[in-house]
Amino acid sequence: MTGASDRIVSVRRARAIAARAVLLGLVTVATVAPAMAQNYQAMSCTELWRQRASIMKRLGFCFTDARGIAAFGNDGCKVQDPNTLAYTPQDRDRIAQITLNERMKLCR
Repeated sequence: MTGASDRIVSVRRARAIAARAVLLGLVTVATVAPAMAQNYQAMSCTELWRQRASIMKRLGFCFTDARGIAAFGNDGCKVQDPNTLAYTPQDRDRIAQITLNERMKLCR
């Protein structure tokens, strides 16, 4: 029975973290078209990183780490500082959701 109760505690803890993130303004509650919806909770740390990095690549980010360069290259990059990328509100929401899931999974 311990395994089931541990899972319940983990789910409650994840929900509490997500609720705090919304209250603190780290994540906004937005409607996402079903075709665009992602199940970030089911993704591995590598998949979450790839999702986040692909948004940054699309916006012209120049990767400096070997992992980013190997996965995406730097052809056509224009922006060195990720804080200056021209994120849309949807991009910001997705990045926040991905980052929240990376933190909950203790990625990196």
